Amino acid sequence: MEKLEAQWMMVPEMKALLESRYTILRHVQASGPVGRRKLAEIVGLPEREVRAAVDFLRDTNLIRVEKEGASITTLGFDLLTSLEAMMNDYIGRTTKARRIAEHYGIREVRIVDGDSDHSESTKLLIGEQAAHALERLATSEQQIVAITGGTSVATVPQFLSGHSLVQNYLFIAARGGMGDAIPLQANSIVSTFAKKGNASYRVFFYPDELSEKAHEVLQNEKEAKEMMALYEKTDIVIHGIGVAEKLVKWRNSSDQVKEKIKQLEAKSEAFGYYFDANGDVVHRIRTVGIQLEHLKEVPNIFALAGGKKKAEAILSYLNIAPPQTVLITDEGAANEMMKQIQFK
Repeated sequence: MEKLEAQWMMVPEMKALLESRYTILRHVQASGPVGRRKLAEIVGLPEREVRAAVDFLRDTNLIRVEKEGASITTLGFDLLTSLEAMMNDYIGRTTKARRIAEHYGIREVRIVDGDSDHSESTKLLIGEQAAHALERLATSEQQIVAITGGTSVATVPQFLSGHSLVQNYLFIAARGGMGDAIPLQANSIVSTFAKKGNASYRVFFYPDELSEKAHEVLQNEKEAKEMMALYEKTDIVIHGIGVAEKLVKWRNSSDQVKEKIKQLEAKSEAFGYYFDANGDVVHRIRTVGIQLEHLKEVPNIFALAGGKKKAEAILSYLNIAPPQTVLITDEGAANEMMKQIQFK
């Protein structure tokens, strides 16, 4: 028996207190500056308990509390970094992550605290994990990073720290796009990545849901051919996983497509492909972008998705996810995924 486990058996309240303070510190890091009341809502703890924890963290110089709210200090950040592996082990995230990764044959699963369905802060923690992973892969050589749209991917750029090697990345839109919800489209997100990392980027304007004839014409245009050449040389992909039924509505797809998605029981969407529960492609939109065959050659792939409601979609996509995939998700999704996996 390890020394720490023995201590927790003798003083079990110590473990609960550590988990509580650790969770609060993690969310201060992601959401700060943040007020006590808002923080209590984020972590789902009584305001009195959060107030006591904030006072302790402030007195130990792990956070600073100002008029705008609580923010993490350098000491607090260093402490979180040193505790992360241990806390993931004892909270059980490491075991869950390993089981999911092994079940689907992917490289790794990383699980952050909370449920994105109920906490915007949890979604930020997913973005933070992806940003740190991206910075660790930066080298002195130029690498191409393909980015998709979506709310989870959109959280990543704010956590780029200005690592000098990030400027060597060329960020490109993983697929063409235009129309509504511009801030969540790949073109907009790519520019944000580049601005924060002082790097280069390439956008790609190309309509969704083209007719077959129009697609044949446009994919032979110079810009489309140039983008396809970049996709074949992509080093890193960062993408989201969508719920199929929501994506067809967001794209204003035709009634015929919506009915097809419903009849064929599509569960997830990624890169313009719609997959059923087994990971079989049941529909794809006509557009120029990263294709499934491209993914086989990409060395590093990060799939970002969280929330209990998205668990089914994530599992659907994992059936076809390339082995070099790293899934970054949250406890809400992971717990539901574990339940579903156990019945297979």
